[in-house]
Amino acid sequence: MTDSKLVQMQIRLNAPAAIVFRALTSAGALRAWLAEAAHVDLPGGQFLLWGKHTPHCPAQGDGHMRLREYQADRSLQFDWTMGGAPGRVTFRLRQSDDATILSLIHQRGEATEETFSLDDYWFTHLENLRRYLDGKPADARVDFSQAMTGDIKHQLRTSANLERVWAVLTQPRLIERWIANSARVELRAGGVYDLGWGFDGINVVDFDINSRLTISWQETDGSSTNVTFALHARDGGTDISLHHGGFAPDFPNNGIWIGWLNYLNWIRSAAEYGESWQPPAIPLAEHPWAGIYPKSMHEAQASLDLSELEP
Repeated sequence: MTDSKLVQMQIRLNAPAAIVFRALTSAGALRAWLAEAAHVDLPGGQFLLWGKHTPHCPAQGDGHMRLREYQADRSLQFDWTMGGAPGRVTFRLRQSDDATILSLIHQRGEATEETFSLDDYWFTHLENLRRYLDGKPADARVDFSQAMTGDIKHQLRTSANLERVWAVLTQPRLIERWIANSARVELRAGGVYDLGWGFDGINVVDFDINSRLTISWQETDGSSTNVTFALHARDGGTDISLHHGGFAPDFPNNGIWIGWLNYLNWIRSAAEYGESWQPPAIPLAEHPWAGIYPKSMHEAQASLDLSELEP
């Protein structure tokens, strides 16, 4: 995914606006789906996230966040200085029947470019928020205290069985829910694993049905690496492991490190929720990299409330 000075994102959550607002403003809830540490006192004008799950690992007393304004069950806005760059985050909530349409706008000032995609950061954590509200594990966390170099390894657990997760990894219409713009899969060694991104070099290396899938991955410098998804049944669910290997130990992988964590989180949600699952969506009409976003996000464009995404 790409980095931007303006992140605009929208997600439909299966909870009333009052419950969603509580998840955005309760320190205990924020620690469950977003931050290692949090302190919130809305009447006192305080909203603060810190620790290893917050970009640049700020300390509590760094002064990097300041509450600007809020309307209970309707909106929350705070300033966030990230890596020296001033910014502002706005959440807007709109009740829609028994659900809530949550809109996120994250504006950043001019400063040194981040080494990771802020889109992926919010994609990952808004999916965590959905899962938290639905009583599911919301443990896809970015640890900014670790060096994101060399090979990438992630693991998440899903309540879905092996067969369901395997289908999400190998059936084109399900791959188009979480990663592919237009998927084509030839499930054989050397067969294509085409995501519709216009990139060559993504092919099936080997596989073991319901157990392991390895695909080749074309890097921007033309080199090839391998991505392996390994599935292990446990207690009626599945442990999903991802290993993207073939990098030098000191190779900086901040961007795709977070990107793969996000995709793994989307894989387990797609497996658990089924056909009704829809990833958080961003406006794609004028997006320069629209082609790398999944088909499901393109299909959701008509339902985006763009007025709620205005800075």
